Amino acid sequence: MSEFIGQFHPLLVHLPIGFLLLASVFRFLLFQGKEQFRETLSIILILSIPSTVFTAITGYILSDGGGYASELVFKHQWSGIALLSLTIVLYVLHFKEVRTSLERVLWIVMLLTLSLTGHFGGGLTHGENYLSLGTDVYERPAITDVEEALVYQDIIEPVLAQKCWSCHSGKKQKGELRLDGKDWILKGGESGQVIAAHKPAQSELYSRLLLDKQDDDHMPPDGKPQPTKEELILIQWWIETGGSFDKKVKDLPKNGQVSLALHSLQPKAEYKRLPKEVKVKEVDLKAMKTLQDFGIAISKVGAESPFLQVSLLGKRLDKKTLESLASLSENIVWFNSGGGSLDSASVEVIRSFSNITELNLSGTTSSSGFQWINNYDNLVVLNLSQTKVSDLDLSGLSKLKRLYVFGSDLNKQKLIQALPKVQIDTGNYVVPTYPGDTTVFRKEDII
Repeated sequence: MSEFIGQFHPLLVHLPIGFLLLASVFRFLLFQGKEQFRETLSIILILSIPSTVFTAITGYILSDGGGYASELVFKHQWSGIALLSLTIVLYVLHFKEVRTSLERVLWIVMLLTLSLTGHFGGGLTHGENYLSLGTDVYERPAITDVEEALVYQDIIEPVLAQKCWSCHSGKKQKGELRLDGKDWILKGGESGQVIAAHKPAQSELYSRLLLDKQDDDHMPPDGKPQPTKEELILIQWWIETGGSFDKKVKDLPKNGQVSLALHSLQPKAEYKRLPKEVKVKEVDLKAMKTLQDFGIAISKVGAESPFLQVSLLGKRLDKKTLESLASLSENIVWFNSGGGSLDSASVEVIRSFSNITELNLSGTTSSSGFQWINNYDNLVVLNLSQTKVSDLDLSGLSKLKRLYVFGSDLNKQKLIQALPKVQIDTGNYVVPTYPGDTTVFRKEDII
């Protein structure tokens, strides 16, 4: 019940602020000799006293529940008590019609106290630096090489900042727990230690993340941003490996699942879609027309560009179309054989595409296997999703930036270890469901 009453403090706090500011305006008008506002000021001061009292009571009850910085609570509480005292004194002086220099000074002191009380209250609600001209928003450290990243500072702390600090930081300490620094984390909260080195299941910092969202002990509370599957894996790994605050990723052992989660942290690689500083012959329009007549999608990548994009649309190539493709081998930079079947003759021609930068073999079968892919010096994007290939050495593709392998038989973990600088898309996405995504109809609403 007391917790319920305390929640009214943020609502009631605006009443004394409004009354006292309004009272100051009318006191200034009286100072200007406008006596017709005397009775109005009396009414406002009478209303100010009980509103300040109720605000102070609900504020005390709210702070008694804990979870706020004690020093800031102390300042806010006593400045509020001082404000109430000044309000009562000013009412008495007004009632007795005391008009002295001291009375005017007290009005100024009351306004300053009102400002300080509001400032301390704002610090409790929005953080101590909420009036800072700079941005106090936590910025996630950029990770360019995940193996060189600091496990706590670059990987774990950003998760805590985004999912935990709103309730467990210098701004607020639910359960007397802070998670915004090494010393605070090791200190724990009212329930004791939150990390048991090498024992994630016995660490409240991790175990509470796994509880059902409807459980009162689940953290973060239902309705607040939840950690992703990868973040949970990384927090578990961090605790299992000792909960270090200074080690790098490369210094700690990791299994395949952890490697996949770590790989997801690397930024998407930027790449050029067209070969750089490469001069090619003009497009053979006759060969291009032959392919279009056969039903192959072929076009220039730009109106004045000598480069071409080609999609086989699942068609098997005959001798004539193969000859046409071969005559355009320098010009073809984007090639898609998705869902098709390549025989040895087709592979021989496709291998000759010396300037290709993007190759889509999604769902493609090849009688010659796929080792020939290593021929491409300029390849930056490769799609092998939904293919049956299970063993493929791609180390020869020095410019490769993105690799799609979802639904394929390739060993994803092995690929990530072999190609640490390549953005590898393994699929298996999970799209979160939000309350607004679902509309519930009750029988009585539609009858």
